[in-house]
Amino acid sequence: MRDVRGLPFNIFMHLEQGMSEGELLLRAGKPDMQSTENMRNDIVKTYYYFPTSSDPWITTIRLSGGRIASLERIKKFQ
Repeated sequence: MRDVRGLPFNIFMHLEQGMSEGELLLRAGKPDMQSTENMRNDIVKTYYYFPTSSDPWITTIRLSGGRIASLERIKKFQ
């Protein structure tokens, strides 16, 4: 398993719905994990950025049609 990079808040706050996948990856970098689904002929990707000791949040970013459809950030430990 590779090292977890996480997603610092100062980067997360510059992400928004409708942003392209390319811009997301340019700003946030490669996710710690990703999944891909085919939902009624639309490719839906979910990117996961896992918590680190300095940034205890798991960030989930869902893309539909190559654009950010939703962003979620949940605190996992203190």
